[in-house]
Amino acid sequence: QQIDGAPSPRTRAEREHHIIKRLALGNADGVSMFDLCDELHVSYSTLRNIVSRLNERAAQSKASFTIEHDVLYFRGPERDKRVVISNALFEETGSGAMDDAVLKSSFPAPTVESVSHILDTSLAAHRCRINDFARIVFLLHLLITVSRIKNGQSLTDGLSLETPDDPQGTLVTDMADQLEEALGVVINERERAGIYLLFKSFTGTELESSAEAASKIVDERLMECGINHMYLIDLRDDSFLVPFALHLSTLLFRRKVGAHISNPLSSTFKYDCPIIYDVAVSISLMLRERLSLDLDEDEITFIALHVGAEIERQKTAADKVSCVILCPSYHGMAEALRNRIQANFSSQL
Repeated sequence: QQIDGAPSPRTRAEREHHIIKRLALGNADGVSMFDLCDELHVSYSTLRNIVSRLNERAAQSKASFTIEHDVLYFRGPERDKRVVISNALFEETGSGAMDDAVLKSSFPAPTVESVSHILDTSLAAHRCRINDFARIVFLLHLLITVSRIKNGQSLTDGLSLETPDDPQGTLVTDMADQLEEALGVVINERERAGIYLLFKSFTGTELESSAEAASKIVDERLMECGINHMYLIDLRDDSFLVPFALHLSTLLFRRKVGAHISNPLSSTFKYDCPIIYDVAVSISLMLRERLSLDLDEDEITFIALHVGAEIERQKTAADKVSCVILCPSYHGMAEALRNRIQANFSSQL
């Protein structure tokens, strides 16, 4: 049997995700328990067990699923509800990466295309780049925001602040104005502040010093905790230290504003690459000791990706030979030779 063109949920996880999307992304305040029993092909008692597991899932937030007169409701502060929704959508992808096509299975395709286009054009217009993980998390946040606003669930709690007049603030203001015009929604100041803080957590920096100084800080702390000696790998190269220092700066800002980035690889990376993950755990313990940072599996996996990329770079570099080419600088011969070598061997240099 098919429900709204999608296969009927069969597993426990699929049923939980179905209920969350039914309550959170639909326009109903509550859903009949009997209707859910028919949709999920389960008994009333089984459905009550599923609701209990949903509350276990939401235990770390102030959101909850309650049954009143055989109607299921999703209660709690709007911010907490959105965290539960976001986590459920990321879990639904499993170990696969979320992209625009996956999002269209949870949100109307025209809305996904419109929001995605506005996001990408705004980033290009303001000459701003964010990585793929950050982009998909930010896109998901915008889609949830738009969907909840359309259902009359705008943010009404929390601090209301004016979006700062910095590059990120200008981009967010421009993007929010386009979303309002394209989708017919009103994005209030609290919503804009939330969008700004999340975007700032991807692009802002908590380390006001240069990348070189940031790299020195990270290098000293890695040396102090003995990562290089313990695992016999050298992480003191700038190719690792600079990107990792920048990642650390955005991590500090995310912790400051309470933002979170889900990592779709967190559930499998520790089993696929246990040694690299173990290195990342050691680094996370160093960060906890030095900076009082308690990192979850998503953040540890991001660190593991940095470590894995550096190990792969060193492995590739070990097979290369350094050489010097002497060529007379006559009628542009040196420049022409350089361009020819670059064109023919760019991937091997």
